Amino acid sequence: MTAAGEPLRYRRFRAPVADQTALIEPPIAEIPALVARNQTLAKDWDRHSGVHFSAIGTSARDDLKRWLDVTHSDIGKPFIATGHQPTLYHSGVWLKNFLLSEIARQVGGEAINLTVDNDVIRSPNIRIPTAAIDAPRLEDIPFDAPAEEMPWEERRIIARPVFDSFASRVLAAYAPLRAASHSPSQPLIIEHLWRHARRLADGSQMGLGDVLGYARAAMEEAHGLKTSDFDISLICRSAGWYQFLSILFERSVLFHAIYNAALAEFRTVNHIRNRLHPMPDLIQEDDWLEMPFWIWDAPRPQRRRLFARSRGDSWEVTDRVGLRLTKDQVWENAIQLPDIRIRPRALITTMYARLVLSDLFIHGIGGAKYDEVTDAIIRRFFNIEPPAFVTATATVRLPLELPQVTPDDLTALDRQYRDSIHHPERLLDDYSGHHRAEFAAIVKQKQELIAHRWREKQKKTWHDQVSSANERMSSLLEPFREQLRQHREKLVADLHRARILGSREYSFCLFPEEMLVPLLKNLAGIQS
Repeated sequence: MTAAGEPLRYRRFRAPVADQTALIEPPIAEIPALVARNQTLAKDWDRHSGVHFSAIGTSARDDLKRWLDVTHSDIGKPFIATGHQPTLYHSGVWLKNFLLSEIARQVGGEAINLTVDNDVIRSPNIRIPTAAIDAPRLEDIPFDAPAEEMPWEERRIIARPVFDSFASRVLAAYAPLRAASHSPSQPLIIEHLWRHARRLADGSQMGLGDVLGYARAAMEEAHGLKTSDFDISLICRSAGWYQFLSILFERSVLFHAIYNAALAEFRTVNHIRNRLHPMPDLIQEDDWLEMPFWIWDAPRPQRRRLFARSRGDSWEVTDRVGLRLTKDQVWENAIQLPDIRIRPRALITTMYARLVLSDLFIHGIGGAKYDEVTDAIIRRFFNIEPPAFVTATATVRLPLELPQVTPDDLTALDRQYRDSIHHPERLLDDYSGHHRAEFAAIVKQKQELIAHRWREKQKKTWHDQVSSANERMSSLLEPFREQLRQHREKLVADLHRARILGSREYSFCLFPEEMLVPLLKNLAGIQS
């Protein structure tokens, strides 16, 4: 059943290179069986782990059902989950929501989209390409005024004029490229999305992240997706969440050691020297052990590291700069919504989602990669085999005409330029200048010299003749080299254009709705 001693294995995840293609691993046809295997696997967790996962899961899902208003007859249905920060992310991330809806439909389950509002909002803007298509550049377009970094759940809309004008400013900046696109007259998603966003912001107390998230969800519903969005800040108010984190804090010494050991093994397996990647080690201060959680209070909404120490079946936590809570006080904070927040970091977020909230979790590439660490911790801390997850992303580029160049073209040209100086004979087939006959004769002369290397006492004479042949050929190739230099300038400019225009990282809101939504549905296996 378990594989507690199983070594961490290297897995390679790469986004698709080709436009309008997806990575979905395992394939969609195999996913319903994967859900069933995960459910079967979970039935033995209580016995092998000594943790009442069934009770924790029942408690946590009862809260989800209550929030979902699920009827009693729906109690046994599987829960499928994914999650992301409430940003205007790229189309490859948005694919997960389409896949989420389709998998839930196939298995008769509930689709849960977790809004990771405990992550920090750093820059309230999106980066878009702008200017003419033959000389594009990047521009940051803000959807709110800048402010001190804080978690999304604490952030409100600061500058309503900036927020309200966001769509019009995006459209104005993108207009030259849109006019040159394959579909210049099709409405962009930003137009539909921002109508929802402005309506949600009017007269409500919603935070910025909720406005963005629920505007996107409204669009998804209009296109037939059936998902339910839940903030992590809401998930952290359930009894199931408290029970789960209590297990980690009670056994903080063991968890701390296993966590750091798994990180060290991940770095070794993946040949990573940076000790901050994929996340820093947990530290110890006196008898306080850092745990992978954040803590902060409403008056100071900046995330701080959480430290814990256990005393038998009791424990307490602190930020080491003023906040300190007992086990009972954490319970009050988790359930009754006072000013102090305790939130998971990324690894714990997905660990809880996979072990407690869902029967299947859908990751992007980044999450799938760092969950190699999560899998190792689950095996070694809980003594159970972790549930499998799905990895999904897509590459979708803006509908713009791209220069047909690659970095390999530049590498080949640079190699050709070096050969024109050091091995000019290699360019005989490429040289078509007025002196081609002379060039060919010198090439033949050098080949004969190479074929009949002279004895040691004649070595200098032989070397001088070879060098002279090279210099004469190189001199004849100077006009050809000038052509290469001019070609290189154009190639570098085309590569720059291709990098800007062909990025897969642009927000989904820049795409024509009539193009992107059907494409993502098709990639997710949704039948029209």
